[in-house]
Amino acid sequence: SLSKPRGGDWRFGDTKTHRVRTVDMAADLVDALVKHREAQELEQIWNAPHFNNQFNLVFTTELGTPIDGHNLSREWRKIVKKTGLPYKSIHNLRHGTASLVQHAGGTLLDASRILGHSGIGITARLYSHLFPENRRTLMDGVAKAVSPDR
Repeated sequence: SLSKPRGGDWRFGDTKTHRVRTVDMAADLVDALVKHREAQELEQIWNAPHFNNQFNLVFTTELGTPIDGHNLSREWRKIVKKTGLPYKSIHNLRHGTASLVQHAGGTLLDASRILGHSGIGITARLYSHLFPENRRTLMDGVAKAVSPDR
């Protein structure tokens, strides 16, 4: 994770779980990130010699430096305001993701892995209400599997 202690310089440190994570992304998102990187390369040319993306970050300021959390929140508020939608913090997008995983037919385990939780228990405590229990439907499927003439 990237952090900047008060009065200090940006630095990378361990994540909360001390693990490296792979993030699954939809093909459209990958395409958008490739286009973003191409635009960033143009910014680097345009703003040289002041451009300094020393950490090779995907999202930076126009000069290639990390985006400060306060500035990110301020810009996010502007973007949300333009849409006319009610304000939700960037962190709240995680809750929306869990809901969309459920809507797309994903399981609680899928949501847990996508959200990067260290265990399914965390996901269950936060989001189990999104994943309705359908034991009756499951047991109908079990009965059908063991009784083919059903």
